[in-house]
Amino acid sequence: AAGETGGNVFRSKGAVSDELFKVLAEGMARLHTMPPCVELGDLTPSIRTEEWKLTIPQSVKRYIEEWLGMYLRETHNPSPSLMSLYGWLLANVPRADGNPVLLHGDIGFHNMLVEEGRVSVVVDWEFAHVGDPAEDLGYVKNIIGDADWDKLMRFYRAAGGPEVDPVRLHFFQVWAHVRNASASNLALGAFEAGKHDNLKLVHSGHFHFPVFM
Repeated sequence: AAGETGGNVFRSKGAVSDELFKVLAEGMARLHTMPPCVELGDLTPSIRTEEWKLTIPQSVKRYIEEWLGMYLRETHNPSPSLMSLYGWLLANVPRADGNPVLLHGDIGFHNMLVEEGRVSVVVDWEFAHVGDPAEDLGYVKNIIGDADWDKLMRFYRAAGGPEVDPVRLHFFQVWAHVRNASASNLALGAFEAGKHDNLKLVHSGHFHFPVFM
C-alpha cells in the first residue's frame, strides 16, 4: 500500500487534519460495532470462539492474564514496578455492559499509511484480540493527548461508537503502557536469549521500556 505512517507509538508527526481524525474515529467505531466474528474460529490465543460468550470484564481479565503469563514464562528483565502495575490492573478491571468486540490493539496514526492526506491502509494487526472497545480508545488517547480528544470522540460517537466513561478510559490508558512496556521488555529478553538477532529489539528494551513505564 502507498503512503507513510502518520507518527510513532508516542505521538503523531505533526498537526492532524480533521479528516484524518474522522477516518480514525469512524474506523474504530465500525470495528467496535461489528457483530461477533465467530467465523474467525480459534484464530489466535486472543481470538477464540469462546471469547465472544464472555462478558467484557471477563474478556479483559483473561487478556491481561495471558500477557502476564507470557511475561513470566519468557526470558525478561525483572521489573517490580511492572509487576505491581499488573496487580493493580487485575484488581481494578472496570465494569462494562454489552458484549466484547474485535479490537485492533495497536491503533493510531503510527499504524496508518497516509498518502496525500488520506489513509490508504491500517497495518499491524498482530495485537488484534477480543475485548472492551474502551481499550482501543485509551490507546489512542495516549498518543493524541487531551487537546484533540473531544474532537475524536465527537466523530466516534457520530459514527455509532459506544459511549465510554472516564474510569474505563483511564484503566486502558494504563494498560496500553503496561502492554507496550511488557512487549519491549520481552523483545530485549528474546535478543538476550538468542531467539532473535535484530538490534531493534535491543533498542526497544532499553529505550522504549522506560518511556512506557
